[in-house]
Amino acid sequence: MEDISPEVRKFLSAFRARPGMYTGHDGMITELNLFLCGMGAFPLIYGDAAKVDIIPREFHDFTAKYYGERSSVMGWRNIILKHEVDERSAFAKFWDILDECLISGGYEPLEKIEPSPTKY
Repeated sequence: MEDISPEVRKFLSAFRARPGMYTGHDGMITELNLFLCGMGAFPLIYGDAAKVDIIPREFHDFTAKYYGERSSVMGWRNIILKHEVDERSAFAKFWDILDECLISGGYEPLEKIEPSPTKY
């Protein structure tokens, strides 16, 4: 397993702290999945040769094993939703599973950033 880039780590840490800034919704796994799919499609659309993995390629299989699924073609989002109460708890669980996946590959978990209060 390869680690994700420092730039992606920084982005994911910021996303985790303030998801509403990126998707318009606070803490919904479906919105996170759609956003990540869009990020992954960007290099395909614009022909950027420096394609970067947003989440580790092994994340789907790791998620299936995490929940005791023998094999699954559902995708990591659906696996998590199947086992969690709702979108928000699935969103929170995603970050826990991602950190565990990174640790299992010998890498550091994502930095936890505390969201700063918004002042208008």
